[in-house]
Amino acid sequence: MITKEVAKQMILGTKGKLFSAQFVKKNGELRSMVARTGVTIGVKGVEDRRARDEKFNHMTVYDFNADRKEGKRGGFRTINLNTLIGLKISGKSYMTGWTSDTAIQALDEPFRYKEFASAIQFLIDNAEINNLGELYQRWAAILVRNNVCRERQ
Repeated sequence: MITKEVAKQMILGTKGKLFSAQFVKKNGELRSMVARTGVTIGVKGVEDRRARDEKFNHMTVYDFNADRKEGKRGGFRTINLNTLIGLKISGKSYMTGWTSDTAIQALDEPFRYKEFASAIQFLIDNAEINNLGELYQRWAAILVRNNVCRERQ
């Protein structure tokens, strides 16, 4: 596990190379993005953005997966470093930690999140899941919901 400050320095250290980040958006959804720093084409109002980013511990990057108008992909997006969960830089994954909400969401969508085992460990360590029976019940519901297996009759 790395700290949020180390994660910020690692992102800045990519110097324009691609990286992926997972964080919790303001509305509570998890967002994954493939992004890079240092993109300057189409940038307006840089000083205002930098001051806002610094004040709220955010980082503006160019997200290659962001949907834009006119059918093009990519656009500038902000990473909330306060809710950053993980990074992948140069093929290496780094975790910054879980919150109860993000861990439960990852547990409910395990086919989408590769590192849900650490989410389970977080929930067990923080008494969010009291016993393995509760964990198995959640997994069974997830598997049925995703059509991996059928519910017992």
